Amino acid sequence: MKIWTRRLSLGTIDIEQRTAEVVFTTGAAVERSDPRIGAYQEVLSLAPGHVRLERLNSGAAPLLADHAGREVAAQLGVIEAGSARIDGQVRGLATVRFAPKGVDPKVDVIFDKIAARIIRNISVGYAIHRMELQPGTDETPTVALITDWEPFELSVVAVPADVGAGFRSLTRNITQVRNMTQEQLMALLSSLGITLTPEQLAKLQAAFKTAPEPSADQSRSFAANAELTRISTISSLVARHSKDNDNFPKDLAQRLIASGASDMQVREAVLNALVDSQVRIDSHHYGDIAMGETDNEKFGAAMVAAIFHRTGRHDIIKKAVDGGVAGFSKSDLDGGHFRAMSLPDMARICLERRGVRSDGWSRSKIVGTAFAREVGAGFRGGSHTTSDFPVLLENALGKLLMAGYATAPDTWSLVCRRDEVPDFRDAPRYRQGFLGTLNRVNEGGEFLNIPVPDGAKTTIRTATKGGIISISRQAIVNDDMSALSDLPVRLGRAAKLSIESDFYALLAANSGLGPMLGDSNPFFHSSRANVNGTGSVLTAAGIDADRSVMAAQKDINNSEFLDVRPRVLLVPTALGAAARILNTSAVNPDGGAGKSQIPNPVQGIFDTVADTPRLSGTRRYLFADPLIVPAFIVAFLEGQNQAPIIESEDGWRIDGTELRVKFDYFVQPFDPKGALTNAGA
Repeated sequence: MKIWTRRLSLGTIDIEQRTAEVVFTTGAAVERSDPRIGAYQEVLSLAPGHVRLERLNSGAAPLLADHAGREVAAQLGVIEAGSARIDGQVRGLATVRFAPKGVDPKVDVIFDKIAARIIRNISVGYAIHRMELQPGTDETPTVALITDWEPFELSVVAVPADVGAGFRSLTRNITQVRNMTQEQLMALLSSLGITLTPEQLAKLQAAFKTAPEPSADQSRSFAANAELTRISTISSLVARHSKDNDNFPKDLAQRLIASGASDMQVREAVLNALVDSQVRIDSHHYGDIAMGETDNEKFGAAMVAAIFHRTGRHDIIKKAVDGGVAGFSKSDLDGGHFRAMSLPDMARICLERRGVRSDGWSRSKIVGTAFAREVGAGFRGGSHTTSDFPVLLENALGKLLMAGYATAPDTWSLVCRRDEVPDFRDAPRYRQGFLGTLNRVNEGGEFLNIPVPDGAKTTIRTATKGGIISISRQAIVNDDMSALSDLPVRLGRAAKLSIESDFYALLAANSGLGPMLGDSNPFFHSSRANVNGTGSVLTAAGIDADRSVMAAQKDINNSEFLDVRPRVLLVPTALGAAARILNTSAVNPDGGAGKSQIPNPVQGIFDTVADTPRLSGTRRYLFADPLIVPAFIVAFLEGQNQAPIIESEDGWRIDGTELRVKFDYFVQPFDPKGALTNAGA
C-alpha cells in the first residue's frame, strides 16, 4: 500500500513540555501526477467517516525525521494517544511529544532548530483507501477527492508544501486572529513562510473580520480561510517550482496574490514561468525544453503537436484525445511556440539542435540536410535520434494514422474477438464448452484427466497487409500540408476498413452462410444447429425463435447445453430502424390491431443492434458475446497494439522520405456455436 505525504508549516511549540498541537491537514488541494490519468489535484476529504484516525490515536504513532524509512533511529517522538481529531471538517489536529531532553542528541539538535525557527515544517504520511475521480475540462483540473484515507505518521521536514496548516498554540482561534494587529498577523504569517505587502495584509485582515466563528458542522470555505488558503497555495507552489532555479521570476508570488488570481490562473502562470525559465535559445541551439521525462521527449512531443496543427487535422487528434485512445493525451493539442512555424523552419531547428549551423541556407538545403544521416564535419551523424526531423515527421504521421484508425466506424469489433499471436505460425486455441462438467471425486478417490476432444482443438494465425507512401522533399520545402494531412488519416481508416471488408467477405461466402470449414460445410449449416431454417420475418416471434435455437446449442460432446445468449443483432441497413424499434419497444410492435398493449417478449434482448450496407436482402445474424463464445476472431501480431504501424526510411528511390504502413492481422472463423443466421422473409 503506497504511503503518500503532504508537507505543512510549523507554528508554535511548548518548549518546556516538548509538546505541541499540530494541524496535520487542512484538506487543501495538492498537485499529483499519475501516468494513467496525468496531472490532477488531490483533495483530502475531512467529512465524518472519511479519515481513519485509529493509528494516530493508538499512542504508538511515530513522529519521524524526513519519513526516513520509518526506522526506529529516525523517530523523534510520538503522537499522544487519543489526541488526533477532525475539527469541524476544517482541519485535522493532533498533539505530538518529542523525546525528553538528553535521551537522544539527534532529537535535541532537531528540537533546538525548531525552537530557533530554523526548521519550520512538518509532513504527514498517509495511505489512500478510496478516491472519487472527477474528470477535468480545458478550464478546470482533474480532481481526485480522497473519501477514505489513513494518516500513519508525522515527520519533521525541511521544505513546505501546504502552509495552510502546522504547529499552533492550544489557545489560538479565529477570534484572536481577528483581533490581531497588523504586526502580530504579519509575524504569524511569517512563521508560516508567507510574506505579504501592507495592502495584501489589510485585505486579509478585512476577510478575517467578516468571518464567523467556526462551528463543528460549518464549511471551511468562509472568506478568511479561503483567502488564507489561496495565499498559502500560491506561496508554496511558487516556492516549490522556483527552488534552485535562478531564472524563475522572484516576484511571481506577490504578483499573483495581488491580482486575485484563481487557482487555475495561478497554476497556468507557474507552468508558463517554469517553461520560460528552462528554455534556452542561442545561435546554435533551439527549444531545449527541460520539462518532462527528458529534453528530447518534451521537444519532440511539442513539435509533433505543432505538425498536427500545421496539417489542419487538429479535429481528428482532438477526437482521439477525447475518446481516450491509447497513446494520445492533451499535450497533442498544444504545439507551444512551434505552432506557427513552417515545416522547413522545424527542420532548421532540428538541425541546429544537433549543432548544424544553417545561416544563409536555402529551404531546399535545410530540408535535404535534415533528412540526411551524414552531413560532413561538425555534424553528429549516424542514426537519427528521437528529436531529429525525419523521426518527428514519422511520429506525427504515425499518430495521424492511428487517429484515423481509432476513430473510423466499424461493426466487426462488435462481433469479433480480438486475439494476439506471438508470430506468423499457427497458434493453438480451444473452442467453448469442451470440458462439459467436472467429474465427481469420492472420498479417498483420485482426480481423473478430462479428455480434450479433437473437435475442440483449433488454431488461429495472422498475416500482413501494407504499402509504401512517399513524402517528397519538394512537398516539405513548399510546406505542402495537404501531403501530410489527409493521406495518413485515410490510411488509418483504410486499415480499419480492411478488417471490415475481410470480415464481411467471410460472412457473404456461400450466399451468406459463411466460409467453408474442414468438414466441407459452410460456417452456418444445419449440422451445426446455427441456422434457423424457417426463414421468419423480423418480428418479436421470429427473434424469439432465433433465441431458442441459439440457446439449445450443446457442447462438443453433445451432453450439456451451452445456453448461448445473443448479444448483437446484425442486419442490412434497410432493416436497421425496424430492428432497433423491435429491441427497444416496451410493447410488441407487430402485435396487430387491438393488441398494442401486448408486452414485447424480446425487449432489450440485444446489447447492440447494428446495420450495414454490406448486407442486403432480409438475412440477419445473431452473435453471442465474443469474449464468451467468439464466432469469428481477428488475430493480431503481439507488440503492435492491435493497430497499423508506420515506419520511415530515407528516400533512395525518391528525394525525401518513404513511409511504410504495415498491419499484421487476419480475420478467421472460430466457433460456429457463437452465431446464428436467419434468411428472413
